[in-house]
Amino acid sequence: MIRPLHTDDLPGLAELVRGLLPTVVITEQGLDHMRKSTQWWVAEAGAELVAAARAGRFGRCWLGVAPSARGHGLGHELAGIVEDAVRCAGYSHAVVWTDDAVGACFAERHGYHEERRKPVSVLRVAESDVPELVVPPDVALLPLREIEGRLRELYELTMLAHRDDPADPLDGHQSFEEWLRDDIGVPDLDLDGSVVAVVDGRLASVAYVATDGNDRAENEFTGTHPAFRGRGLATLVKLATVHWARNRGIREIWTGNDSENAPMLAINAKLGYEPSRVRRKHVKHLVA
Repeated sequence: MIRPLHTDDLPGLAELVRGLLPTVVITEQGLDHMRKSTQWWVAEAGAELVAAARAGRFGRCWLGVAPSARGHGLGHELAGIVEDAVRCAGYSHAVVWTDDAVGACFAERHGYHEERRKPVSVLRVAESDVPELVVPPDVALLPLREIEGRLRELYELTMLAHRDDPADPLDGHQSFEEWLRDDIGVPDLDLDGSVVAVVDGRLASVAYVATDGNDRAENEFTGTHPAFRGRGLATLVKLATVHWARNRGIREIWTGNDSENAPMLAINAKLGYEPSRVRRKHVKHLVA
């Protein structure tokens, strides 16, 4: 049976999504927060959740079916539901990301064309030779917790950096209120592990990190203000998050960066991140 998501479903949903998206930090609190800006549906067999789907802003959607429940048309039915929701929200295109070949084939069969790729890498912190963190004298590194009084400035820095991201430039066009809710307000965002570089009193670069509250972390986004690029600040803030993770006992950090984002891919390689899989972006034009 397919139905809207209920609050009581969150533990089962978290377990299902973790199995389908092993490179992403998933928590019950994070999924509950996501419901503020997305629509969710689940499919259950008996007392078990076997599939889920969501539709959100910019026409972005996702669906996943447990391997044991595939081959019965659940994915096809959920795809129709989320596409109808995207269309009703006024979007002309549905956008999905897939994390493996099975998902990519499903998207292709349902009329989605692959638009770009995002290599996903992992840093196994304890096994890595993490470079020393050397902070230039004209730079101050602060945890995100200490920037709470400068959120408008942090918002402007983040939007400028997002607009240069080839994979998701639309994230650079959020309103301040949307950003507060959907990015800064995410419970999984670690206010101590996320780091901001301050230069000449200005917020110059930022690295956002989410954790599962245990031993896994994910680089949510790293970006530098255009006026401060070319000074190694993105490397610095991302390295600072790695040192924080090591001190915190984090076992692994996952990150995904667009295949055309050569500077960030170079930073990942420098810091010891190892390629693990490829995430694909697919787009489908929705007929009115």
